[in-house]
Amino acid sequence: MGSADLTGTLPGEIFQTTDIVTSNRVTSMLETLSLEGNSLNGSLPEELFNVATSLRILDLGINDFTGELSENAGNLLQLEQLLLWYNNFDGSIPSTLGSLTLLEIMSLDNNQFNGTMPPEVCNLVTSASNSGGGDAGSLIFLASDCKDDDEEDNMPFVECSCCHSCQ
Repeated sequence: MGSADLTGTLPGEIFQTTDIVTSNRVTSMLETLSLEGNSLNGSLPEELFNVATSLRILDLGINDFTGELSENAGNLLQLEQLLLWYNNFDGSIPSTLGSLTLLEIMSLDNNQFNGTMPPEVCNLVTSASNSGGGDAGSLIFLASDCKDDDEEDNMPFVECSCCHSCQ
């Protein structure tokens, strides 16, 4: 559904869909959710983090999502790619993302996040560099809104000593 000119909010009800034939939650089988390049807005529904736990790729980049990223994002234990770049998320980056040990790519850049990259997340980067990178469970690419020397001090930024890319 990437670049499908979708607008509006992402309703939590879509993550509570049940297959009529098997009575199984359809979202428990969802491995990829790619809604990149639309005009979706609002905050992310909690159901995304509490129901769609088999997600391997979550790509919500280049939209207009707002609000803080839920601590429950750490429930997506199968996640390999978390792509939230070019939105309007704010607040601090949850330390629970450090529990996503299968994560290989995390792009949080071009948002309004602030604070310090949690050490739990940086430990995933350290694991990648110690294992030679590219192994399952190794965060081989981390991008965030790190402060550049020429940025104004009143702009939100994330202090990040482990990021591969600062935007």
